[in-house]
Amino acid sequence: MSLAPPPDRQRLMRTLGKFLPYALVLALLSYSWMYDSMTVPNERSRVYAVAAMVDDGSLAVDAQVKRWGKTLDAAYRDSRTYSDKAPGSALLGAAVYSLAALLTDTESWSAADMINTMRTWLMIPLGLLGFALLRRLLGKQGLSPPTVEIVSLGWILGSAAFHYSTAFYGHQIVAVALLASISLIEDSADRQGGLSRARMTAAGFLLGFACLTEYQSGLLGILCAGFVFFSHRRGFVAILLFAAGAAIPIAALLIYNNEAFGSPFTLPYHHLSEKMQNSHSAGIAGVSFPPKFTRVGNLIISLHRGVVPTSPFFLLALPGWWAMWKRNKRSLALFTLLAFVLYWGWISCARIWHGGWAFGPRLMVPILGALAIPAAHGFEHIGKKRHLWAPALGLFLAAIAYNQAVHLVLPEISPSARNPLLDVVVPAIAAGRHTPNLLSVHLGAPWALSLCAGVALSLAAMLHVTLVGVKREPTYMGRVRKGLIAWSILIPLATAILLFGPSMS
Repeated sequence: MSLAPPPDRQRLMRTLGKFLPYALVLALLSYSWMYDSMTVPNERSRVYAVAAMVDDGSLAVDAQVKRWGKTLDAAYRDSRTYSDKAPGSALLGAAVYSLAALLTDTESWSAADMINTMRTWLMIPLGLLGFALLRRLLGKQGLSPPTVEIVSLGWILGSAAFHYSTAFYGHQIVAVALLASISLIEDSADRQGGLSRARMTAAGFLLGFACLTEYQSGLLGILCAGFVFFSHRRGFVAILLFAAGAAIPIAALLIYNNEAFGSPFTLPYHHLSEKMQNSHSAGIAGVSFPPKFTRVGNLIISLHRGVVPTSPFFLLALPGWWAMWKRNKRSLALFTLLAFVLYWGWISCARIWHGGWAFGPRLMVPILGALAIPAAHGFEHIGKKRHLWAPALGLFLAAIAYNQAVHLVLPEISPSARNPLLDVVVPAIAAGRHTPNLLSVHLGAPWALSLCAGVALSLAAMLHVTLVGVKREPTYMGRVRKGLIAWSILIPLATAILLFGPSMS
């Protein structure tokens, strides 16, 4: 007599299994958010531009400044005020705001209402889309389903990509555009005809839109052109198609700069307030060469801004690049390596290399999704050595635990808080404070209950990652042993945090 469940139940279980990761990601992205009173200048500047475009048909935000108050992130020209951000995020936000204006009365909205709308109805869907894109891209790399699921969840839940999928900044928009562009280039290289040409043009458009959203994304566009040339059979034709697609948003950017700041090649950084000039006008938009050695190191190893302590699974990119090279995925390996090194070096030259009030390597967020590709190959390569698979799995658990703990309490912390858990998270919880969430705001749940619900969601995601990771073990005790080894990786992280000690009162 068979003990297997009936076929209908098996199909239902498989269907639920496919949707469970998406449900976990959506639940965690939606559960908690920033304090409404903390409408940071970066977000304010963008929503001012959104409202100006939709309500006034203008690029200047004077009416919004009068309505909602001044913001630090602003540019000034001819007695008029403009957002100091590239306009791509505002264009996306304008589409969301226009729809909201059709469905509800937006005239009485506060700046916080605007920002929360962008966070909820633009950024969270984009975060979920990025998760789906990375899963698809890794799946087409020939990686095993457990690797695809674990790495995709690690990126969206265990890196700075998580918070910036819930905040109205441009970094995660660029990351998602880059993942979509890489996917289209890979698809185009495998096909011929009109569909291939359309995909290559769309890939160029997405990279151009990334530049329209964050100026420094132009660096990725230059690298991506080389990736297109070396990965496509008809290199020169592919580059022309890629460039044709990119030309559309680039032209829009030049027109915007000309209308707002008097020249196609004049950036808003040339028109900042005197207080902001020192940070953004030195060198090229605040970037001065050569890079500072302390910044180079801090972007990798610091507890509050380092790629490795906040998302230790990115260490797997090191063997991953080697594995990609051996698997004849050399163009993509070189592209992801050079993109990481270029961003790392560029940000190390910036005066505000730490990204201001943030957690994790905020300014590196645009390339973290691409960096997950070699990390996935490294995880798969490590998995061939059975004694290393469980410790490698533990790196993902540590990343999810660290990022979720900070996000539940205060995801944007002062750069002077060098040890986020001891400087901010533990004191805040001891004082009965955490960021607003679905239970505390909509149901009036006590802070402890709403915090515990958030912790439970995070633990559910970590448990799912564990179960996916140990599933290939043939025996129950083998799965338990591997799971315990994976969770034990949390101990060195906690020890390092405790040894580092608090850095501020």
